[in-house]
Amino acid sequence: MNQALAGGHDVGAFARNPVALELTHPHLTVIRGDLTDAESVRAAVAGHEVVFAAVTPPPRKATTLYSAGATNLIDAMGRHEVKRLVWVSSAGVDPVDAAAQGFLFDKVIKPLVLKNMYADAARAEALLRQSDLEWTFVHPPLLTNGDQKRAYRIGIPHVPTSGKKLSRPDLAEFMLRVGTSDAYVRETVAVAD
Repeated sequence: MNQALAGGHDVGAFARNPVALELTHPHLTVIRGDLTDAESVRAAVAGHEVVFAAVTPPPRKATTLYSAGATNLIDAMGRHEVKRLVWVSSAGVDPVDAAAQGFLFDKVIKPLVLKNMYADAARAEALLRQSDLEWTFVHPPLLTNGDQKRAYRIGIPHVPTSGKKLSRPDLAEFMLRVGTSDAYVRETVAVAD
C-alpha cells in the first residue's frame, strides 16, 4: 500500500479493522468491510481498476474466508467490470512447494496447523481459475518483516530452488508491478528471495 501511494496511485484499502492500518494519506480511502459480506465487497470494488487481495484467516480453525472472498470478488468485479486481480496466498498451497519448504513444514506444520487454511485457499484458486478475471496467483514462502531488497526470484509455477522466505516489502513491490501490467495474467507465480 505504501509503495502504491508513493507511486501516485489512488488506493482503496478494504479491512475489517481499519484502525489497524495506522495510515493516512490524501490518496488513500479506507473502507471498512468483511470479505465474506458480498455487499461490502461490491461497494469496495466500485471505482477501482485493479484488486489486490492478501487474505489471512486464522490458521487452526476451519475457514471459508478464502473461498467466500473469492466468490464475492468474482461477483463484485463482474458487476463493476474490473478484470485485473492479484491474489496472494502461499507457496504451501502447492504440494510440490510445500515439500520444498522442508520436512517440518510439509509433514508437521501444514497438516497439523495450516491444513484448513490451505484447503480453503486451494478451493478459492479453483473458483478464480473458472472465472473470466485476469488473475495472477502469487505464492510466496515464509514472509518476513525484512528490508526491501528488490532481488527476489520468480518461479512459474513453483518456488525457485532454495526459496524459503520473502520480505513483505518485496512481496508488495512484486504485486504492484504485476497488477499495473499484463504480466503473468492467468498464471501462478512463486516469489522468493
